[in-house]
Amino acid sequence: MADNNHIPETERKLAKQVQSVLEEKGTLLSIDDPLMDEIVNHKKSLYFRYEHELSESKVHSWNKISSSIQNDISGNPQNTKASSPFKYLNSQKSLYLKVAAALLLAALLSIIYLQLDFSKEQLLVEAESNQVTYTLGDESRIQLRPKSRLFITGQSAEEVRYKLEGEAFFNVTKNGQRRFLVDTRTGIVEVLGTSFNIREWNNKTVVYLQDGSLSLSTSNQTEKVTLNPGEAASVTADSVVAQPFQTDGEQYTSWQQNEIILNNRTVQSIVEELEYHYSIEILVPQNIQDEVLGGRLTLENRNLSLENLGIVLGGNFSSIEGNTYQFVE
Repeated sequence: MADNNHIPETERKLAKQVQSVLEEKGTLLSIDDPLMDEIVNHKKSLYFRYEHELSESKVHSWNKISSSIQNDISGNPQNTKASSPFKYLNSQKSLYLKVAAALLLAALLSIIYLQLDFSKEQLLVEAESNQVTYTLGDESRIQLRPKSRLFITGQSAEEVRYKLEGEAFFNVTKNGQRRFLVDTRTGIVEVLGTSFNIREWNNKTVVYLQDGSLSLSTSNQTEKVTLNPGEAASVTADSVVAQPFQTDGEQYTSWQQNEIILNNRTVQSIVEELEYHYSIEILVPQNIQDEVLGGRLTLENRNLSLENLGIVLGGNFSSIEGNTYQFVE
C-alpha cells in the first residue's frame, strides 16, 4: 500500500478510469477530466485532415517511452540494488506503472478515434450559393458547385471514402497504396490519381473523366465500367450503368467558369441544369423541350441566365410564384 502513495491521486483516478473504459470493450464512458477532454477534442478535430501526422506522432511517442525504459533498466541497476534493494524495487514498480498508464491512455485514444464519431459520416465542406474549393490532407483538391456537399464516411490505411451530394470536380493526388472512393446515391467512383467531374442530380450520377483512370459502378456493385480520358458514363437509381462514350468535356466542367456550354444540348437538359444551379423550377412547353441549342449561357446570376435563354428561345421567362418561372413566347 505504501507504493501507491508515490503516485499522485489524480493520476491513479485517471488510470482507473482508463482501465474501466478498456474493460467495457470499447464502450466510451464519461471522463470528468479537463485535460482528457482537451486532448480528445483537439485530436478529433485533426484526425481526418492530419491522419499521417498522428501516426508519425504515435511512433515517435512510443520510441521515447521505449528509450526511457531502456535507459532506466540498463542504467546502473546493480549499484542501485546494492545500495538500496527496496528503493530499486519501488523505482522499477513506479516505472512500470507509469509505462502501463501511458499505454492505457494510448489505447483509450485509439478507441476514441475508431468509435466516437469517426464511424459516422462527417461533413467536410458545403457550397451554398457560391463555388467552394477544398483541399484534403494529401493535397487533393475538390471544387464544389453551389448546392453541393462533401462528406467523409471512412478511412483506413487501404482506402479513404467520401460521399458527394450535388456536383464537384476532383483533382486527386495519386497514391497507389490507397484507394480513393466517392459514393453518390446511385453509384460508386473509384480512382487512383486523376481529374474528373461527378454530377449527381435527379437520381442519376454522371461522371466525366478528364485525366487518369477511374471506374464507375452501381451502389450494389453488380455492374462496373472503366473510363478513359475524355469519356463520360452514368449510373441510375435502378442500377443501370451506361457504357462510356466520348464527349466534349466543357459541358461537364464549364460551370467552374460560371457558364454553361450549350453545344448540341436540348432545352430540357439546359433547364434541368439551371433548376439545379439556382434551386428553382422552370416550366417550358413540351414542343420546345427537345430543341437543340448552341453557344454559351452565363451562370453569373439567375435573372441574367433566364433573360439570355429567353432571348435564344424567342421569348422570356416570367415569375409566376415563389421560385417558379414560366417561358412565354
